Amino acid sequence: MMNSRGQQGDMLKMIIVAFMAIIVGISLFIAAGADIAETTNTVTVSEQTLTAPAANASINLNGKLVESGYTFVNATGRELITIPGNFTVENNQLVSGTLTARLTAGAAANEYQGTSILANYTYQPDGYISESGGRSVATLIMIFFALAIMVVALVPALRSGVMNLFSR
Repeated sequence: MMNSRGQQGDMLKMIIVAFMAIIVGISLFIAAGADIAETTNTVTVSEQTLTAPAANASINLNGKLVESGYTFVNATGRELITIPGNFTVENNQLVSGTLTARLTAGAAANEYQGTSILANYTYQPDGYISESGGRSVATLIMIFFALAIMVVALVPALRSGVMNLFSR
């Protein structure tokens, strides 16, 4: 039990320091969590309107790599236009110093030049961690950060003898 003013003052200092550490920790946790979410999650695009490029020309898509399962359809007739020879997706192309996915029109794609097409695809955003082990480690960092914040919150309570009140 605390019976001197010195012990009470020390406890108040410890609570204030813990409170400030928790506030700063939660702020950093939120910021780091947003960054980790961007680097570990893919993004799905549904019916993005694009203008079809001319034959043998390319347009940039979102992200650096488009995963399999993409479709491109004519916006007016809704016919599938990703038939080989019409359009191909090229991943990890260097454009202005950034890795970018590109949609390239083949020689047979002249009939679509300048028309609106709807794109459905899932892509890896810039900064995406390609290796599953790296994504797991990034997630574990956040878990250990949350545990550290919890320890900082519990230490003053455990040192003050609050748990002794519940044991009787």
